[in-house]
Amino acid sequence: MARFCLEGSDEYCLALSDQPKRFDADSPVTNVFFDDSNGQVFTVRSGGVTGVTVNGMDESKSTSFRMEDRGPIISIKFSPDLKILAIQRNQDTQNATVEFVNFKDLAPTNIEYSHTCKWKNAKILGFVWPKVNEITFITDHGIELLQVLPEKKQLKSLKNTSFSCAWFSWCSQSNIVLLAGNNGLLLQPFSLNSSTITKLQKLELDATRPVVERDVFILRLCEATWCAVFRHGHSATVTAPGPTEVWLMPIMGPAGFHSTHVLKTGLVGRFAVNVVDDLIVVHHQASQSSQIFDIMEESRAENNCVVHIPVVPGVSMKPALVGDMLCPMYSDTWVVFQPDYIIDARLGCLWRVRLVPSGLAHSLPKDELSKIVAVLLRRTDGRDAIYRLLNQLVTQAGSYLAQLSHVFDEIHALYRKWAELEVARNTAGQPPAPARTQQFRVLVSQPDACALLQQHAADQFLVQVVTAYVASLCRNSLVIQPVTSELMVRALVTRGAAARLRAALRRGALGDARALACALLSLGHLDPAAAQLALDMLWRLKAYEEVVEVLLSWEEPVGAAGAARQAGTTWLSLPPRKLLAAARAHAQAHGRPTAFTAIYHALQNRNERTRGSPHFLKGNYRTMGDIGDKEWVVTAYVASLCRNSLVIQPVTSELMVRALVTRGAAARLRAALRRGALGDARALACALLSLGHLDPAAAQLALDMLWRLKAYEEVVEVLLSWEEPVGAAGAARQAGTTWLSLPPRKLLAAARAHAQAHGRPTAFTAIYHALQNRNERTRGSPHFLKGEQCDSYVEYYKQITSEP
Repeated sequence: MARFCLEGSDEYCLALSDQPKRFDADSPVTNVFFDDSNGQVFTVRSGGVTGVTVNGMDESKSTSFRMEDRGPIISIKFSPDLKILAIQRNQDTQNATVEFVNFKDLAPTNIEYSHTCKWKNAKILGFVWPKVNEITFITDHGIELLQVLPEKKQLKSLKNTSFSCAWFSWCSQSNIVLLAGNNGLLLQPFSLNSSTITKLQKLELDATRPVVERDVFILRLCEATWCAVFRHGHSATVTAPGPTEVWLMPIMGPAGFHSTHVLKTGLVGRFAVNVVDDLIVVHHQASQSSQIFDIMEESRAENNCVVHIPVVPGVSMKPALVGDMLCPMYSDTWVVFQPDYIIDARLGCLWRVRLVPSGLAHSLPKDELSKIVAVLLRRTDGRDAIYRLLNQLVTQAGSYLAQLSHVFDEIHALYRKWAELEVARNTAGQPPAPARTQQFRVLVSQPDACALLQQHAADQFLVQVVTAYVASLCRNSLVIQPVTSELMVRALVTRGAAARLRAALRRGALGDARALACALLSLGHLDPAAAQLALDMLWRLKAYEEVVEVLLSWEEPVGAAGAARQAGTTWLSLPPRKLLAAARAHAQAHGRPTAFTAIYHALQNRNERTRGSPHFLKGNYRTMGDIGDKEWVVTAYVASLCRNSLVIQPVTSELMVRALVTRGAAARLRAALRRGALGDARALACALLSLGHLDPAAAQLALDMLWRLKAYEEVVEVLLSWEEPVGAAGAARQAGTTWLSLPPRKLLAAARAHAQAHGRPTAFTAIYHALQNRNERTRGSPHFLKGEQCDSYVEYYKQITSEP
């Protein structure tokens, strides 16, 4: 099967911290302890007499001090606020006791006290800090929850419960402790929240397969708490055991997490588990590899059990350096703690495991691309890898078009879930839906995707990619936003794929809008079908007057009459002279009077119905149709009207526009518009746009008219369709509010395409600086927001402005 490799990706999916936290290595005189709640390593030298050093990834939690040697230390931990130090020693001859030392600013205050467990002859298996000033003793007799009063140097009992316990496991992220009883056949979880002990539902295990302490962990995963148990496979011989599975049994969490998840490792030997960005990482020492599992992937439960295989085949973690030397990986001296800590006490190193998102797409079968994208969408730092992957798939669409469609489906399926939750949350009278936020860590909106696709405007398969993107939106029942409609129109029309565009419009995939119709009209010189699509859109928008004007400008009087008749009131108010003049011009140009006679009879029928007589009324401008379309005659007629201070009616404006544009006399038309002789109207502007293929000046006149009509959004869209990003930015800035609401990605994408097409970056730098100034004025900082997704444009700016 063909494989995909993300360009520039790391071959490793997992890595240790770049710089490990160093501490004194374990030795006969130095003992090392780790507190996974605070992420601190304690190195106790000579029982504390020669010093205790506390280190962690957070430097603000590091300190050192001295204390008396009162016996071997079993456990040592700070309270969550680092103000109380608790120490458990091995004192076989005394009752179970824990010592306490008050601290201030990470330094001991010499205030010491101790507390003895309430049960006589009880053995303290360990202690945990559920919250500030609350400590819990876990003993072989049960659990004792106490409040620490450091000022009074005493502890107050809050709650206790009896349970015959052999060992326990603790999760500091959810304050849940798991006690093992009945020789490892019963696992009983307790919640230590709200200053009380709450008994949770017990976990029943197979009576023939008890568990041991090293095979049980409590994990915080996907906003739920789980009990992870290594299940080693049965085999006919002891020397050849079967493969190990990791069973995840839910303890506490939101709705939807009630099934047991089984992770198939396919391996045997020693294992350890970490949780990294809501992924389960299973380390295997013998093969020196790590497997990654995602329990949020789409899987069907059978018998209340969901089976998972690794997201990618098991690979080793990236080799780590200690100083200038390579560190031995998967060493038998490694100790793994939750959620993502690894300690090598012999080397004196503390690491955290991190995910390398791009490594997931380094080398995989191309049919698994959509699965990897789904995994990355749920990762905190997955956005960059997703965008890189999309860029490569679009560039190589000739080989990956089918896979790209599946990737789009994954992106849009997740976006739809998020949108539905947002709607439910904001709907009056609806209870807020419980949102599992880990599902929506990366959302690729339509403006984001369109900004990415605009970077590939010159790619060979752009039409197929854009079509696949829109088809995916439709399959997932998402409304296609204007930015996507504009991208599709520009891509399909400029590539001569109007048939696909017509199909999309027939299915109702693209939303109708006047700005989109104007953009289609302005592209009519590239493909007549684009103008026809604009006409259909204007009709659906009930812009009947504009439709009639466009048809008349195309010299289609019969079509204009038919459109007006279907519109109802537009037909009744349409001056007969306008239609008859256009029909006579059409008949004379083509030598066929059928169009004129058809319109003449239709007008007679209208007169019969409305006035009871087929005859036309004698009007003041009865000879208007006889003026003809010679530009000098029309100009003289309009000048006469102006000299006599008469308002120029729409019928005269339309005649003048048609005559002067079709005869290449746009200069006279501009002069008339400057003098205010012709009244501004959207219908007239649409007619001018539709004549832009005959004379570019006509389209410019339409643009000026739309500006005077304050149709600023339409002006910006037309300028962008003409590949004039600087002009579009200038128009938006003059419009005020349009400039403030204009997405920076749209302008920067158009400016970069213009710069790359013409080989001059001046347009891009001008727009980039203008947007920086806008940010400075509106937000007090020139930088773009992370949500605006302008990182690629910032990099392009640095590239073109860097000194060679």
